[in-house]
Amino acid sequence: HVAVLPLTYARGNRQAIALMRAMALSAFPSPPAQLSRRVARGRLDERVAAVRALTACSQELPPALETALHDESVVVRAQAVRGIADVNVPPDRVMAIVTVLTEAIKDRDWWIRGYAASSLASLGPQGIAALERITAGDDTFAAHRATEQLALHRRELPVTAPVESS
Repeated sequence: HVAVLPLTYARGNRQAIALMRAMALSAFPSPPAQLSRRVARGRLDERVAAVRALTACSQELPPALETALHDESVVVRAQAVRGIADVNVPPDRVMAIVTVLTEAIKDRDWWIRGYAASSLASLGPQGIAALERITAGDDTFAAHRATEQLALHRRELPVTAPVESS
C-alpha cells in the first residue's frame, strides 16, 4: 500500500494526520497496522485522527479502538465511544463493550455520555437491556440519555399496521 508510507514519514506528523483523515473519509478497505500504533503512542491529534480512521476502515471491532476507550484524553475517548456504533462488535466482545459503555454514560464529559448512549443502542439486545437498567439508576443525566436513546430505538422499529376486523 503506497498510501501507508506517509504514516511512517519522520519529518512531521501533518502528512500522517492528513492521510489518516483521508482514510477516514474514504473508508480505506483495510486499516494499516500503523493506525493502531498511532492510537497507542501518538500525539493527541494523531490519536484522534487514528481512531476516526480505524472506525471508518474497520468492519470488525479493532483492538486499538477498545484501547482508545480508556485513553487519558476526553477527545480520544469520545471518538472511540462514538466509533463503537459504526463497527461490528463480535458476539464474544459485546458484554465487555456494554460494560465499558455503561461506565462511559456516567462520564463527566457530556459528549462521551451522549455517544455512549447511542453506541449502547447500536449493540442490540444487550445494549438495549443496559439502557433500560440505566433509566432506573441514580445518575439523572445518564437516565435521560438512556431514555432518549430507547425512544429513538423504538421509533426505528418497524410498525405493523393494525388488522381490521370485519
